[in-house]
Formats: sequence, structure tokens, C-alpha cells
Amino acid sequence: MLASIVWERLARYSWPGNVRELENTLERMIVTGGNEPTLTLEHLAADFGVEDKPHADTTPTTSGRGAGVSPPSRVEVLDTLERHAFNVTRTAAALGLSRHQLYRLMKRAAISSGPLESLIVLP
Repeated sequence: MLASIVWERLARYSWPGNVRELENTLERMIVTGGNEPTLTLEHLAADFGVEDKPHADTTPTTSGRGAGVSPPSRVEVLDTLERHAFNVTRTAAALGLSRHQLYRLMKRAAISSGPLESLIVLP
């Protein structure tokens, strides 16, 4: 059983690692809790909650683009993808983004990872 304060803390967390992160956190709590009937805050990892704020703005701000710089436009992403033969790693580096950030931008802009599929604009 989880103490109510733990439920609140888990609910406030933004879970950037999604379900896997939640599963791992709960597993660690159970292991550290041993035979205790109620898991409390002391069973959470010491570094839990470092990212304990909502991810309101997920625009890329690292890896060379700088804080406050707007993300590249759909056209810029497509042009760069074409220049790099749709190699996501090289494209991300050229745009100053991580691969994860580029994939997120591609999803938002309805750009697929192949040259022909990117011409189709999804609603």
C-alpha cells in the first residue's frame, strides 16, 4: 500500500520516461520497502522529483540552439532531412538538436522518416 503523500507526489510528477519510469519507480519502492505494509516517501529514490515540474514547454533549447530559440520550421526540417538523405542522426546534429527532439518535431509537423512519406500532410 502507498501512503497518501506518496500518491500525491507520484501524481504531481511529469513522468518524462512514461510508463516504464513509473514501473521502475514502483519496483524500487517495493524492493526498498521490504516487508513493510505501507510505502512512504523514504522508499522513493533520493533523486526522485528532480524533474518534479510539469513539462509545459517541450521545445528544444539545448544542443547548440540556445535557450529561447524557436524550434526549426517544418520547411527547415524537411530541407535538412533531404540534405542528409533522411539520416535522422546527421539531420539532428545539423539542426543542433538531439535525435529525440528531432523525432518529436517531426511527429508534431507530420513528417515521416522517409522522403516520399513526408510529402503527405496529415490532419
